[in-house]
Amino acid sequence: MLVTAAFVQAQVIINENFDSYSNGDKIAQTAGAPWTTWSASPGGAEDGTVTSYVAKSGSNSLKIVKDNDCVLQLGDSTTGHYIYSMNLYTPQDTISYFNVLHVFAGQSSSWAIDNYGIGYDSTFHLVLQGHDTATAYFKAGSWNAYKLDVDMDKDEAKLFINDTLLFTWPWTMTAGDTSLGPNQLGGVDFYGYDVLNNGNCILYIDDIKLEKLTSTSINNATNEAELNIYPNPASSMLNIESSRDFKSIRIYDIAGAEVMYVPVNHNMQQIDISNLANGVYYVSINYENSIVVRKLVKR
Repeated sequence: MLVTAAFVQAQVIINENFDSYSNGDKIAQTAGAPWTTWSASPGGAEDGTVTSYVAKSGSNSLKIVKDNDCVLQLGDSTTGHYIYSMNLYTPQDTISYFNVLHVFAGQSSSWAIDNYGIGYDSTFHLVLQGHDTATAYFKAGSWNAYKLDVDMDKDEAKLFINDTLLFTWPWTMTAGDTSLGPNQLGGVDFYGYDVLNNGNCILYIDDIKLEKLTSTSINNATNEAELNIYPNPASSMLNIESSRDFKSIRIYDIAGAEVMYVPVNHNMQQIDISNLANGVYYVSINYENSIVVRKLVKR
């Protein structure tokens, strides 16, 4: 084990608890930037509403209902280490949904992750690459803490629910498929998405904060799982060994298409890649609560 010594400072960029607005205000219309709506129509049907019905702190929160599509722009940074946090309240017997974007540009946006909470069974879901990737339990009808840690210099993201790590993955992964998105932090889209088609989707948000972290005097970091992929380059058999058990292996070609999937439940695996065309691939190792990606050359 190596020792890490770091002094971390946080610069608060966005700090919003909605208490400076009145009950019934449309947030994008009243507050202006960095708030907007998906089709740039503040004050319309897409705009979220400030409410005093329930709040985590102070007197107000933001309410998102069916067909609202309210966007908080996060600045489009492409380098640096950021923490985005907020408190979420999903009423019982409802569904809540929002996504985080690499890029906000209407239908040309790049989706980083999808998130939804099901009040019916108190499960929170993280969606990556079109898969329901990780699930946590939360308390419906109560406030729950959401924290997204994005380090673009390392291409790494971590999601915490109620201060418990849910999942770790390369930030440039996308929500909908195996393509890679830009290494950028674009925005959060609070969308009243009727996941179950029953009209019952409600989300309350409070205490939004975006912070930029800066570290100095950092030595060597530590305690990550050892991962060995060999030989690399490889022509026929590929060996994967780790200090921790992993759950699956996916191999993607340079265009992001999945070319191989291997379910695993131990810490070593040999894979026959002789049928793959020569070229560059990405090997995605899925642990219980993280994904590690390594480059592979097939020749």
